[in-house]
Amino acid sequence: MPLFVGAAVAGLLHAAASLYWALGGTWLLDTVGQFAVDMQREGGPLITLMLWVVTLAKVAGALVPLLDHARPRPTGGCGSCPGWGCSSCSRGEGRA
Repeated sequence: MPLFVGAAVAGLLHAAASLYWALGGTWLLDTVGQFAVDMQREGGPLITLMLWVVTLAKVAGALVPLLDHARPRPTGGCGSCPGWGCSSCSRGEGRA
């Protein structure tokens, strides 16, 4: 679990830069490329919308794996799988 938390934190920090740029910030924008600076300077609702979509995608990419790992899993089966009908369970292997 600690690795999932660490990955989520790193992903959220990565998303924070996009959020900052979506809100109009320009710090470190030149590290992305001159095209990004020019697009930000021109502004416009389409550019802002694109940055918000990128931010939301990065947040989802950071949190979905953590939330999926943390959710409870069904139990049962042969004991060597989570009980979702893996090939071992369906063949009756591993059952006592």
